[in-house]
Amino acid sequence: MIPHSADDQAEMNLRTQAAALAEGIKARVEEFCQLLRGRCLTAKQVEALRPEWASPDHRQVRLLAAASNGRVLSWPGSPGYRLTAEVAEEELAQIEHGSASLISQGREMIRKGLQLRRIAGARQAARTTPETATTEVLTADKR
Repeated sequence: MIPHSADDQAEMNLRTQAAALAEGIKARVEEFCQLLRGRCLTAKQVEALRPEWASPDHRQVRLLAAASNGRVLSWPGSPGYRLTAEVAEEELAQIEHGSASLISQGREMIRKGLQLRRIAGARQAARTTPETATTEVLTADKR
């Protein structure tokens, strides 16, 4: 595509940057998987081995696990990050528990999101105070 305008050029630049970013993430996921080969590591251990991935909330490690498309296994309360392909048969019950934990967490997040949406909708519809709208929605949730 030959750019015809500044907008076309800007779009091409964004696409090029997005492609480079995707390749960078892909390379980091591969590096993460190599790091985990044959072992289970906590986020702190991963960050000790790759200080450039360190952050107070371990966000980079979590994002890499999420970007792995299921190759890296982790869930709330799990002992750490590991390769899904290396899970032993006797550990499958742990994976089932982790799966249930993530699904439960997701349901709770959806419930909270819907509750916030209803509060905002009630405020807009009635032009009420924040306290009145919140009380109305929370009362409706209990029905």
